[in-house]
Formats: sequence, C-alpha cells, structure tokens
Amino acid sequence: MNGSKRGSTRAKSGALAALLAAALTVAGCQDSYPIAATRCDHFCDLTQEAQCGDYNPASCVLSCEQGSGGAACYAEFDALLACLEMYETTCENSRFGVLPACQSAQNALFNCADAARARRHDGE
Repeated sequence: MNGSKRGSTRAKSGALAALLAAALTVAGCQDSYPIAATRCDHFCDLTQEAQCGDYNPASCVLSCEQGSGGAACYAEFDALLACLEMYETTCENSRFGVLPACQSAQNALFNCADAARARRHDGE
C-alpha cells in the first residue's frame, strides 16, 4: 500500500511538472517574451538605432529603470515615448542618443526624475 501511495504521489508530481513546463513553454512563445514590455523596454526599442551599433538591451533597460523617476514620472515618460514614436531614430539624426525634436520631452523626464530622486533622498 505504501508503494502505491508513493507511486501515486510521483505520478501527480510528474503530471504537475509536465503541466508547469507546458504552461511556461506557451507563455514563453508569446511574442518570444513572457511578460509585458515596460516603458523602458519600449524606450530602448525606440532608441536602439541611436546607439550607433553599441546597443546592449539589458544595459539600456537597467539604466532607464534607474534613471526614469518611476511612477512619479509616468506622464513625462509617456510624453517622451509619444514623441519618439513620431520619428524614426537613427544614428545619423540623433545627438548622443537623443532626437532634437524630442529634447524638451526628454528634459522634462530628466527634471522629473531628478525631483523624484531628491524626494526619496530627503525622505531617508
């Protein structure tokens, strides 16, 4: 009896593992990225060409997440993304990864992020 119980538990564990693996495989096949893109993912996609061949997506997203000001600056970030979506960003038409047409939107995001960092620093 003990052997049949143990076998039954193994069968259940095996079935659960197979089901979990199938679920992860299906989730991983959705646009080849299992989670929804963040604002920073979108920003890095839009500005990839401005990096002039020196593009590291993980580094871009990390830098963006650390410097974008978080939820306090979503409105400014969304305005920058909207501007970037209107133009094709290339190595030739950007200065240091910034489109001149979107400079004011990027400055607004930087100012917001600086203020958010100052508020966090003052609160510590």
